[in-house]
Amino acid sequence: MIKQIAAPFLLGLSGLVFISCGILPTGTGDEESGTVYLWIGADKDTYVSARESNRNFGGNGFLVVAGNQDLSIIKRSYVHFLIPNLPEGTEIEEAYLELYHPGKNEDGKRDDISIPVVRAVKNWSPLTMTYDDQPNSFPSSHEFSLNLRSQAWSGSDDIVSLVRQIFDNPDTFHGFVLFWPDVQLLGIEKGFYSNNSQDRTAGDMGRSPRLLVKVTLPDGKSTDDITLPPFPSDNDLEFDGQDVQMLRYAGGDDWPEDWNVAVTKG
Repeated sequence: MIKQIAAPFLLGLSGLVFISCGILPTGTGDEESGTVYLWIGADKDTYVSARESNRNFGGNGFLVVAGNQDLSIIKRSYVHFLIPNLPEGTEIEEAYLELYHPGKNEDGKRDDISIPVVRAVKNWSPLTMTYDDQPNSFPSSHEFSLNLRSQAWSGSDDIVSLVRQIFDNPDTFHGFVLFWPDVQLLGIEKGFYSNNSQDRTAGDMGRSPRLLVKVTLPDGKSTDDITLPPFPSDNDLEFDGQDVQMLRYAGGDDWPEDWNVAVTKG
């Protein structure tokens, strides 16, 4: 059975949005144990553009990756995920980063490419960051790649080793950066839905960026023992006064078919 977890937003007297700790429902009889598949939503994302180096794109409905020998058209996307608290002894078996690419050769270039990804080195705010003050420096080597697909979820290979590190030390995780090498001869400009896209609502993560993680819970533990930490104050989800879905889970022998997971079995 597929379930979803919501984290409530609370509107403070100052007019600022505060997000409290989201906890899985308990005592419903719908919890899962053993092998569980997690769909984790992005709590903040944005992109930066060299051509508009002082402009912020935090409220944009799209994330963009672009670059070629003309350095002025470079665009890089940053995305961060709220890392759930798992019961002690949980084994992380698989993990994938996925973004939805709604275009098909939208830049006149082929889509069968791999987009480099690296972890962000410092914290960043989606509503203030610009190209000039982004935390990462480039050129940069990459840690893994996103395998682009046309009008579909585009996913990484299995990044379980890296994601285990993130779950072990979530406070040091500042998100991922998608970029295109500055000296790459083939210029590209590819777009993805952000967590500000129209189909991302308070009750539905839609096609916003997701981190997929397959886990095996220890004996005696279930999804009722998974919790969400407090949201960062600089999130860019604009759902004041509403419960906001941030996590889905499912049991079973494989990823749920209706999640349309991009991973292919070798």
